[in-house]
Amino acid sequence: MEELISLKEKNILVTGGTTGIGRAFAIRAAKAGANVMIFGREEDALQDALKALKEVAPTGKIYGMNADVGVEDNVMEVFEAVDKYFDRKLDILINNAAIKFETLESGDYDTLQYLVNVNVLGYMTFARFAIDRMQKGGQIINVGSMSATARNPEGTAYVATKEAIRGFSIALSKELNDKHIRVSLIEPGYVGSDFQDDMPREEKINKQEKGEMLMAEDIARTIEFALQQPARANIALMQVLPFMQEI
Repeated sequence: MEELISLKEKNILVTGGTTGIGRAFAIRAAKAGANVMIFGREEDALQDALKALKEVAPTGKIYGMNADVGVEDNVMEVFEAVDKYFDRKLDILINNAAIKFETLESGDYDTLQYLVNVNVLGYMTFARFAIDRMQKGGQIINVGSMSATARNPEGTAYVATKEAIRGFSIALSKELNDKHIRVSLIEPGYVGSDFQDDMPREEKINKQEKGEMLMAEDIARTIEFALQQPARANIALMQVLPFMQEI
């Protein structure tokens, strides 16, 4: 039987890798022997994530920094670090950093601009600079959201950004075919990660036990599966829902 592709010694950059889905995947990747770089906006979350990564990969090449995907200077700083620690070679980009947003009426121009900077422009710029550092066989995983399908009215602006990521992922996959760089879009349903910071932990656990909510680890496992497919195959789009969530 053909074995799945290993992540061992792959250079992986995870945006938003200090919490939630990004952190869960970074831990799996580090445990598999990958060289992992993460970043996030909060210092405490960064240090906690780095500690968790080093616990599963005490001799691994693990790097982290504070940065915001919505700030141009920060983006450049991240790739300066990639060039320093990964010798300007990147195998895998996990585009995961995003922020949530309420109704359109709850935002002004500046907050809406920042939403687009993080949830759309952030994905585009990180893909843009990652491609420059990828060889044949590179992979980009864009973590989107089932909001692009559900289109819930309480998250209109957020829905717009996730619709954008869906279109971007499909077009980018076609653009990079000749470079033999694969692009996958993973769209989670309701996930009980740090994204749901207004929900008590006990309520999240209860919903997960009833199949109403996913765990971040469920999506991390899905990302790993997409990365492990042979070069002839590409997981173009995968949607993962809690068992009890309606589409």
